[in-house]
Amino acid sequence: YPTYLSAMNTHKQISAVGVYLPYEDIHNQNWHTARNTKAEYTYTTGVTFFEQEAYGAAENAFDQLNRISPGYKDVQHLRDESIYIQTSRLIERKDWRNAYDRLGEILYHKDARNLHASVLDSGRVSVAVVTHNSHPVINRLRPKVISSLTKENDPFREYLAPAVEQLKDISADYTVHIRVASVDTSLKVSVKNKTGWVWG
Repeated sequence: YPTYLSAMNTHKQISAVGVYLPYEDIHNQNWHTARNTKAEYTYTTGVTFFEQEAYGAAENAFDQLNRISPGYKDVQHLRDESIYIQTSRLIERKDWRNAYDRLGEILYHKDARNLHASVLDSGRVSVAVVTHNSHPVINRLRPKVISSLTKENDPFREYLAPAVEQLKDISADYTVHIRVASVDTSLKVSVKNKTGWVWG
């Protein structure tokens, strides 16, 4: 199979530049035979891994098979099911980010789309950015800080920008406090979670 694959790829590259290189029908038949043999072997290997609950290895085998012969038998369903089962284990460990990423690959499989949204809700963290003191430095910095944070485009972080007096009504997982020291006007940044100060 590797020999024929290399030969067929070379033939395609030559044809792409407008050079026609004929080859005998027997070579074409041999190529299809070699590819089908490789596909069946890889499929059997993947199914064996799947039945042994080695889902990561099964997924790799099915990915390889998709490159050899796209749409072969029920390979797409088995690949997606392998990912689905692996993702279920990630959810059990509350590994929300990796579960979210993996579910994003199989949104059309079973209830993966609903799980995708549920995992995001479970893992999302809210961050309130609060500025103290009415100072020119703060006034310039506040929009820049918020803009910088939101540029990360992290679906697991929700950024809030309440006024200080609204903070008691906000239930954020983390609060970033930005102050200007009254003595030397240096910038002070501190972070607090629901249990206490964690930095600054």
